[in-house]
Formats: sequence, C-alpha cells, structure tokens
Amino acid sequence: MVCLQEVKPTRALGIKRNLGPRAFVSAAKYGLLYLALVLPENARFLEHRMASLNGYGGFLPRPWSLRRSYELHKAGRPTWRDGFEPRVAQVARMLWEGREIRVVNTHLPLEFGLRNRCLDLLSSLLDLESAIATGDFNTTTQNLFLNDFLLRNGLRPAGTEEPTHYYSGRRIDFVLHRGGFHEVGYELTKSLSDHRVVRVELEV
Repeated sequence: MVCLQEVKPTRALGIKRNLGPRAFVSAAKYGLLYLALVLPENARFLEHRMASLNGYGGFLPRPWSLRRSYELHKAGRPTWRDGFEPRVAQVARMLWEGREIRVVNTHLPLEFGLRNRCLDLLSSLLDLESAIATGDFNTTTQNLFLNDFLLRNGLRPAGTEEPTHYYSGRRIDFVLHRGGFHEVGYELTKSLSDHRVVRVELEV
C-alpha cells in the first residue's frame, strides 16, 4: 500500500489513470496539492471518501480555522498562514486477504492549535478494530496531544525515532497501526522532497 501527501495535480491524475480502481486521489490545499492512496494488487476498496478537517473539500478553510489565523496574525506568530490551508483526510475501508481494514491518510497543519483540533476529528474516522493511519503529522511522539491521540485510539507507531524530515531533524511522518498487526520491517530512504520515504512491512 502506498500513501502520499502533497502530490501535484498532474502526478495525482497520472496515478489514477495508470492504477485505476486501486488508486484513490483527493484534492487538498486549495486543490493544488493532492493526497494519494494506492492499494496492493491483492486488495480492493470496499468504500472510500474524503473527510474535511479544517476546510471544505480541500478548497476553502472553515470559519474557525480563519479565526485561528487571525488570532495568530495579531500575536505575530509566523504560523498564521496555516489556518488558510484547508486540510483533508482520505478515509478508506479495504478488503485484504479476507480482512477489513480502515485506512486513513492525511497531512496535518504545523500550527499546534489547528493540528490538535484535526487530531480530534481523526479519532472519529478510526471506527474499525484493524486500522492503519499514515501521513505527515507535523509533530513528534514527544508531543502531549499526539501521545493522547495514540493512547485514545490504541495506535502504535511503526519504526524508530530516526528523523523523517531533513530540515527540522524530527520524526513527523508516521505509519500508525492497531488490530493485530506485527511490524517486521522498517526503513527510511531518501527522496526528492524534504521528507524521507517511510517504508513499513506489517504482517497479521
């Protein structure tokens, strides 16, 4: 399974065109960048949808997100632009080897107030026992709110604390899982972006 964030429109359309029913692409950040979720060959979607977090359909921010930006701007905080960026989550139910699995792929805001509210919304999307959540969470496991999200939802992060983001030197990209999965492989590899590619092998 492949989960991508900040995919350019031409690349997103190419993924959908080449992989057909195995691929699910969703507009995010004004429809200029996309999320992409690709299933392995032996899996199929039972359902999939896009869930808005702090925006409407990935194109317009919600009023509470705009208010947060205004408050941050008045306080002179550089993260005030985050509230103008509508974020979404891809929510899918896939069938793999007779097992139903909930998959959530997302990219959360950097600003902690917006990010924490989006984490609360993500919790409501994880409604199956077997679940995998992936994406750029823009914070680390040392963060109290992310830790609370993990504990509340029974999720375990795969891998080590090795940094996934080149510039910040932090581990902010995660594959989270619950429901009988066992981690048998973890690897970070270089990419053309400012994030490393996170490769995880899970078995049931």
